[in-house]
Amino acid sequence: RAIFLEFAQRWRADIDLASVTNGNPNAREPDILAKSVESDHLLAVELVRLTEQDSQMLARQAPRLPPVDAPPARLPPIASAVDAFSRKFKKAEAGLYNGVRASDLELLAWSDHLATPWPQVLASAEVWLTHFASAEHFAAVWLWRRPDFPGDAAQSAWVWSRAKGLRRFG
Repeated sequence: RAIFLEFAQRWRADIDLASVTNGNPNAREPDILAKSVESDHLLAVELVRLTEQDSQMLARQAPRLPPVDAPPARLPPIASAVDAFSRKFKKAEAGLYNGVRASDLELLAWSDHLATPWPQVLASAEVWLTHFASAEHFAAVWLWRRPDFPGDAAQSAWVWSRAKGLRRFG
């Protein structure tokens, strides 16, 4: 919850911070539930910490994926057992976020520190997302390296959606 609040204070002015609550894992809810400041619309967010292993797995998978213009594919079975990022997508695909439509679900993938350069993580994640993400998964995927590095545009928050691809936020 603290990570999400930090992220929301910095990047998400559309979130009512007073409404942020932890989801109930026993009810298979996403990690965070919150409301929009613009409406009573429920926002559901699943969190995943990107580790060095996750970033390296994304980097290893990206060159072996079909071209960007190839149709999206189902997640490979092995990916669900290898890295946390892929496991979140498998959970969404299996409908394991109780009572939340994929169109109302977002993923916040964050990292404190990676040896892999952040621009490389972003490039690998973009290829992976373009190839595997679909309407069965998340409406948006946020990629955030904390702490923020405001002097370096590549070291901030990025958001991916099927309609707009990966773009720097803010």
